[in-house]
Amino acid sequence: MDFGFIILFIGLGIIFLPIILWLYVYRYNRRIYETWEEQSKTWTICPHCGNLVWLSAFTCPKCKTNNELPPPYMDGDANVIQYSPCKSCGTMLPLVHYYGREKLAAVCPYCSGDLGTQAGVYQEAVIPILGSRSTGKSAYLAALTYRLQQKFGNRLSFPFQGLAEYVEESNKLFIQGFAPKQTPPKHPKSFVIDITNTKYTKNAEEELHDMRLFFYDSGGELFDKEEKMSNLVFFDIMDELIILVDPFRIPEVRQQYTDFLTEHSGFRDNIGVGDFGDNVARIRNGMYKYRYKDYEYNSQTDHAYLGKKERHYTYCAVVITKADALINDTVIQSLLNGNINPENMDAVCREKLEEWGLGNDLEKLEDIVQEVRCFCVSSFGHMPNGKSFTPKCVELPLLWFLNKKLH
Repeated sequence: MDFGFIILFIGLGIIFLPIILWLYVYRYNRRIYETWEEQSKTWTICPHCGNLVWLSAFTCPKCKTNNELPPPYMDGDANVIQYSPCKSCGTMLPLVHYYGREKLAAVCPYCSGDLGTQAGVYQEAVIPILGSRSTGKSAYLAALTYRLQQKFGNRLSFPFQGLAEYVEESNKLFIQGFAPKQTPPKHPKSFVIDITNTKYTKNAEEELHDMRLFFYDSGGELFDKEEKMSNLVFFDIMDELIILVDPFRIPEVRQQYTDFLTEHSGFRDNIGVGDFGDNVARIRNGMYKYRYKDYEYNSQTDHAYLGKKERHYTYCAVVITKADALINDTVIQSLLNGNINPENMDAVCREKLEEWGLGNDLEKLEDIVQEVRCFCVSSFGHMPNGKSFTPKCVELPLLWFLNKKLH
């Protein structure tokens, strides 16, 4: 055997083996880095300003200083760096989502609002509840929360400080038969609810991902004029639009229930002040006029959010509120009391809205959203009389949407 050849082979091995090992480590770490980097590019919704936020700013848990954290990166030695020191106290902060970064409190880069921990972990849905003043938006949201707690129990939670206390106080009012306060006429903040490990239909074969729901209960004054609606940034990213219709705003209904309204003066004095058709027109114009200002609608037919033919991807629930007061309508009462299959609610309520002269407005909505479904609900279950409120059907518009998300 040629010992010179063996020595040459060993020498080449000594030279190239470290290079081969370094390349292997580099490629292995590169795959880890690319995976972690992709995971860490996480978007969430700001519950304060309503903007879609790429998570980048986080609060140090030790000194409470806000830090702009980069995604994980590779240094010159091909090591994946997944921690960065706090700029104030030096505490090592994780850079990788699902490896510790989600435990840090995130900060909105637009309004500096607190995004809380677990930001970007859940599947998120933005759900504005729209309607003119006194259509029952605040009562509906309070009733919806009340029913969701009954339905989901401890699987329902409130991730932001103060919400749980508000819900507890609201529930006490419901049990005592008192209505919640109206939303103040200002730019809305969202009401955030987490639902985890939940099936939304009895026959569901698979579970929907854990969800974080952002409800926007905005004061009716924001819909008086189109220019006010231009600041409602949640229109850009909404997933379900819930539009409340106060039937007693419609002249035909008021005339039919003249004696009832005379007897219940408190109810009469809290009839919605806005017209459903006007609100639909402002919503429709807002989607075209204010949303995506840099998008040329006339020259393009496809858009990431609006989709083909400028149709928004959102689902829309048109909800007849105060339905318990429609005492002369036996079909509506049967729906509220569960004596008619809920699957028939859309057809019944749609026919009722068309009878009230709102059919053209429904068609306008169907031109710009993915699907419209009609519901009737009672936030209180009965007229205010000092007895505990029992909401009826208030959860159905949300469960319909979540079922759509499931499939």
